[in-house]
Amino acid sequence: MRLRRSDSRLPSSPKDETTNGLRPGSGARPWSNSEVSHQVPGCRGPSTIREVAAAAGVSLATVSRVLSGARSGEDAMAKRVLRAAAELDFRPNPAAQSLRRPVSTVGVIVPDLANPYFAEVLKGVSGAAEAVGQRMLVADSGENPAEEIRLLRELARWSSGVILCSPRMASRQLTAASSRIGRMVLINRKTSGHPGVMVDFGAGIGDICAHLRGLGHEHIAYLQGPLLSWSDAERRRALQAQARRGLRIEFLTCGAGTTDGYAATDAALATGATAIVAFSDYVALGVLIRVGELQLRIPEDVSITGFDDIPVSGIVGPGLTTASVSKTNLGRLAHELLSVEDVDRHVIVRPSLIVRGSTGPPGTPRRIAVGKPAPG
Repeated sequence: MRLRRSDSRLPSSPKDETTNGLRPGSGARPWSNSEVSHQVPGCRGPSTIREVAAAAGVSLATVSRVLSGARSGEDAMAKRVLRAAAELDFRPNPAAQSLRRPVSTVGVIVPDLANPYFAEVLKGVSGAAEAVGQRMLVADSGENPAEEIRLLRELARWSSGVILCSPRMASRQLTAASSRIGRMVLINRKTSGHPGVMVDFGAGIGDICAHLRGLGHEHIAYLQGPLLSWSDAERRRALQAQARRGLRIEFLTCGAGTTDGYAATDAALATGATAIVAFSDYVALGVLIRVGELQLRIPEDVSITGFDDIPVSGIVGPGLTTASVSKTNLGRLAHELLSVEDVDRHVIVRPSLIVRGSTGPPGTPRRIAVGKPAPG
């Protein structure tokens, strides 16, 4: 697990797992009396606040006051409560806690911090959080669904609200993992019981295809995104709809990065497609580089499109035709949704088509053998 702190005030490790990192006297609000707490691997089940009270021989209210810091941890009764909580490995239910206090620390999980797309999303979250005096915790799941689940549970302990960006886990896993998270917002994913903000990828792909067909393209190659990406599945669904309307489409395995696009370019050209539609602008940049090495003309020999409109897309030569989405706005909107009461509220952001020099009417494409070096 990789956690990054955006505020030096945040502890690097819990001070006391029985108090979730809060010292007695911190002024925090009382813990919930919920029966649900933490499942300890290999044990009979989760400990509850009632069991802590019984072991310490005190009331539920006393346990709540001690764990919240409302009662000094130095007196004998408080020490008894803390000892019982430690022995039982009691951990309060973060979902119940989050409903009793305002969001003060926001946790954000992204699939890949190396992807500049998510850096822009984080800017939006960070700016919105800073404006209201909140701190932000960032975690990178490394495109691993199992790590996403672990991070989600961990950040729920540290923060009072979690933003999950482009989760890779299956829908069933997402529903199960999020069921005990009090405040969670999704970016580019949808599940019941949690609000979210999503790009309308279908509309963006529809606009790109309409633009290419208007130029006369009838055969395109699509460079697919990450295997577990929901947004790529939405793109492919929109492209399949275009195929049913007569557009010939080749679906090629690729990825999300510039090197992925570079590596997939020869195979895309070998299909004879007159246009290459890339999963993202970063993928499209790799295509532009490889096509340049092959001394092909853009757009005369092949048209290229991206998605997202990253800053460099407007200054590369030729400029990249793409679907424009403000990533910082996605982050800002997700932060706003942490405070809404309607858990089924979903904000849809429609991309806008930006036409630049990388697309034009189809010429007669040169067929390039896969794996051939660039012409000397």
